[in-house]
Formats: sequence, structure tokens, C-alpha cells
Amino acid sequence: MSAMLTKDELLHNIELTLTMVEQMEKANLQAERIRRKPIRLAFSFHFALVALLTALIGGFFLLDEMGVFNTEYQWIQRDNLLYFLAVPLIGYPAIVYFANLYVVLAKRWLYRDELQKLELRRLGMIEKLNNASYIPSDYWQVAHLTLMRKYLRNKRADSLKEALNLLEEELRYEQLLSSFGLQPKK
Repeated sequence: MSAMLTKDELLHNIELTLTMVEQMEKANLQAERIRRKPIRLAFSFHFALVALLTALIGGFFLLDEMGVFNTEYQWIQRDNLLYFLAVPLIGYPAIVYFANLYVVLAKRWLYRDELQKLELRRLGMIEKLNNASYIPSDYWQVAHLTLMRKYLRNKRADSLKEALNLLEEELRYEQLLSSFGLQPKK
């Protein structure tokens, strides 16, 4: 079917496909923003914070045991030390987890209509792409479509088959370079 397309028709079809794929990616990003967790700090940051809190509590315990605070009542008893150390080790991650859970569920409930519209819009675009695009669904990515358009405009390819073969060659080349830890030149 695509062999009968002229180069101009193919370029027009790539433009149409590219526009719909960009719209689909925007809808996916909007849905991802709604579903995103509010507390997204690096995992190592959380461990560092918990370690710091635990070290501070342990340090206060030792200072209190040595009598630095000059009080008759020791505010951290040896029996209660495990409780005070468990608060940052268990309590902080639990607070972060439940805060994220609450916010994510609340956002999904508040934006349920918008999420449903985005999903219907995405499904509609996939249906349109299946009906209108000559490009196989494996190549429905902005970077791939842009490269195929470039191949056709620069006369490196005259047909869809040639453009797909050039794209596959370039993808294999980039994969080979990345396996050696090298970045391809852009």
C-alpha cells in the first residue's frame, strides 16, 4: 500500500502522524503530571535524613547518659532508646509513604474526569493513527518520525521502506555505540 505513495504524499503522512504523536505525548505528560507523587526526592536524600535524625537522637542519648544536661531526670531512658531510634527509621518513611498515597489518591479523585478525557483522547488518537498513518506503530515516536522526514527531504530515501531501513541502521549504530559507552554525534 505504501509503495504506491509518492514522496510528497509520504511526507504529508509523516507530518500528519508526527502531529498526532506529539498530541498523544502531550496527553500522556498531562496524565503523568496528575499521577505524579508530590514527594519525589532522591532515595539517598531520604536515607541521609533518616541517618542524621537517628544520629542526633543517639547523640542526645549519650550526652544525657554522661550528665551533660545536668538534670536529675534522664529524658531518654535506656529502655526507651529503641523507641526514639525507631521514630526516624520507621516513622519518617511511613509519613512520606502515606502523604504520597493520600495526595495521589486525592489528585486521582479530583482529576478523575480529566484523566478519563485524556485516556479517551489518547485512545482516539491511536485509532486515528491506525486508520490514517502508513507508518508502522513501532515508529510512532517523535524522534523516529523526525528522522524519517529528514531522510525523505534530504533525498537519502525515496520511499517508506528506504526511510525505515535507514532509521533501523541508525538505531543499530546508536545501540552499538552505547554498548561501548560512547555517545553518538548529533
